[in-house]
Amino acid sequence: MPADPKPSKKPKKVKDGVDKAHLDKVRQMPCIVCGRAGPSDPHHPKGVEWGCGTGLKAPDYTVIPLCRKCHQAYHDFGKKTFEATYGTHQSLLDKLNGI
Repeated sequence: MPADPKPSKKPKKVKDGVDKAHLDKVRQMPCIVCGRAGPSDPHHPKGVEWGCGTGLKAPDYTVIPLCRKCHQAYHDFGKKTFEATYGTHQSLLDKLNGI
């Protein structure tokens, strides 16, 4: 009887929204706001509408690539001002995904 073929490797499961491979991919992308070449910071959205709150972070598939300057601007100016200037997190994520 021939031996069973070697089983193929299964893709790693994403646990609790953590996907290191996706974060590594996003780090290599240009900034979604200014277009500066990577590496970029993967920026997680803020707000309960994204499933985050005290001690919780939005899933990694919701990150957008921001250069260090634009990422710092988000934290310096706050979500409301940043989104009024550059677009909502959802609109930037849609742009990233080609929607």
